[in-house]
Amino acid sequence: MKEKCNLCNNDEYDLVYEGKIRSAGVGSEFVEGFKILECNSCKINVLSPFPDNLKEFYESEEYRKHYDHTTNEKELASKYDFEQNDRINKIGIENLRGKVVADYGCGVGLFLDVIKGVTKKTIAVEPMIACMHILKNKGHVYYEYPINVKEDSLDIAVSFDALEHIDKPLVFLNSIYNSLKKDGIFYISIPNKNDILMNVHNEFYQEFFYCKAHLYYYDIKTLSYVIEKAGFRIVEKSGIHKYDFFNFISWLKTDKPCGRKYLSFVDSFFESGFNNELIRMNMSSHLFIKAQKQ
Repeated sequence: MKEKCNLCNNDEYDLVYEGKIRSAGVGSEFVEGFKILECNSCKINVLSPFPDNLKEFYESEEYRKHYDHTTNEKELASKYDFEQNDRINKIGIENLRGKVVADYGCGVGLFLDVIKGVTKKTIAVEPMIACMHILKNKGHVYYEYPINVKEDSLDIAVSFDALEHIDKPLVFLNSIYNSLKKDGIFYISIPNKNDILMNVHNEFYQEFFYCKAHLYYYDIKTLSYVIEKAGFRIVEKSGIHKYDFFNFISWLKTDKPCGRKYLSFVDSFFESGFNNELIRMNMSSHLFIKAQKQ
């Protein structure tokens, strides 16, 4: 890889992985011809090469169909509504009340839908034009790109499962930083490169974990690095684990995911302990960071 790192301008990389990766969402076909490289300096992991016509693909309706197998709002809500519970619990509804909140890479706006009744204003930032009318019809202020959001206008910014798709993460984060008021708060959550299954089931899980749509792969150190490089002060580092214990067992037994299923001998106390321990060790499926504009 000859290009310089988008985070630190280093041009030397080590090979982390070479082999099959997912072409899109869970259940999609596998593709070859890609590598995962690690910057020798900042340690960020990057997909090489980036897919062709990246901007056009991400902004198309075809991308959502390929990644989620649907563009239907009700079907997306059925699939992802449960994720909003952990996000609200992490942030706290009391911290959103009466605030101007923007969601960067919001899709059809599921998180904004949940908080709209308590906030002063909800702002949807989403490059996929197919979502524009959905978001506007639900009463969210819509912007296509982060740079379109007015500077010093937000109390709170959030971004969930978006940064890994961004080819220039510092540009993205700088735009969010500039749009926040002084002392404004930024919450971000993305997939964790140090997921428990990447540690205990590396061989088979890697080809599932690595994905053509994810351009960068972060652990808690590299995510902290890029957030601080954008000017933020990190307030809290945490995580969210989206999958249950049965999914973990399924991977160990069958080399495949199983989603969320019930086990008669695993109660909520066990699940909570399992998830909290993974978060404590920075091995949860997703990272979660709270940061503040200085």
